[in-house]
Amino acid sequence: MQDEVKTGIQQPIGTIAKLFVDHGLPKTTEGLEVYFRMNSVLDGGFSKLKPGAKVTFFEEPGEKGSQASTVKLLGKHALR
Repeated sequence: MQDEVKTGIQQPIGTIAKLFVDHGLPKTTEGLEVYFRMNSVLDGGFSKLKPGAKVTFFEEPGEKGSQASTVKLLGKHALR
């Protein structure tokens, strides 16, 4: 593995499009909305989310299509 460059998986960046009592939908840069549950938001940050907020997440298959996990709110000083 010498001289190989280690690359990480780039998490998608989305914008919170809709929020409900226990789930939400970020819109990806491709315009797709992906479902996530409130317990998928890191650090108990679901209550801090607002429509228009930028988040990163991992997209994975769910029962009814793609869903987001490991949702993280990006701060105003994020480099993304």
